[in-house]
Amino acid sequence: MDTMADTPGKIILGSRSPRRAELLKLLIPAEQIEILTPANPVESGFQDAHTWREIERIVSEIARTKNDDVIAQLEAAGHTDYQAVLTADTVIVCSEPRQVHDKVETLHVLGQPHEDADWKSEVAHWFKRYYFGRDHWAVTALCLVDATGWLHEAVERTTVTFRRADVSLLEWYLSTGEPLGKAGGYAIQEAGSVFVEAVQGSLTNVVGLPLESLRKLLADCEIDIQAH
Repeated sequence: MDTMADTPGKIILGSRSPRRAELLKLLIPAEQIEILTPANPVESGFQDAHTWREIERIVSEIARTKNDDVIAQLEAAGHTDYQAVLTADTVIVCSEPRQVHDKVETLHVLGQPHEDADWKSEVAHWFKRYYFGRDHWAVTALCLVDATGWLHEAVERTTVTFRRADVSLLEWYLSTGEPLGKAGGYAIQEAGSVFVEAVQGSLTNVVGLPLESLRKLLADCEIDIQAH
């Protein structure tokens, strides 16, 4: 009896994020997941993107580019027995404090803090100008390409509301070093949760992988989500 024929192909996760891998394991058994990070870490910039349409277009392009990168690696290695390749990109979007005369909301994408001697000042500025007592958004683009080459995509947006300013709490948070390497300078699943007042939408989206949208994409690819 050929047991290999009954073994489902791997889901290739193209990500450097251990958090995404942990979340994917909630839907797919660990032994069915293979991690293959994109070879090219360079991503498009958001410097000139100030509308939802522009931001969602770019974040989708980034997720797509990561997927192309991973598939190229698989093809070069002769690895073709996978079920699908999954990639994602998450950004934090904030808005400028609005003035009375403003007719259009101006949006900004916050990346990871610069890893230099002044990163604490940068993150503190973000908290004071964009976060405290206000809403901001986590936006994740998902890109799932199945073994036939069919492309499945989704963009998820979650609204996060932070508590009012608490400078002493912010000073403590900066002392933990947690903001480094985090989009927007905080991790909602870790110490950064102390600032959160409310979340509207997918919580796992803020972490980096919206499980609700991903379940639908997997279903579209006819990939079974197993209980485990």
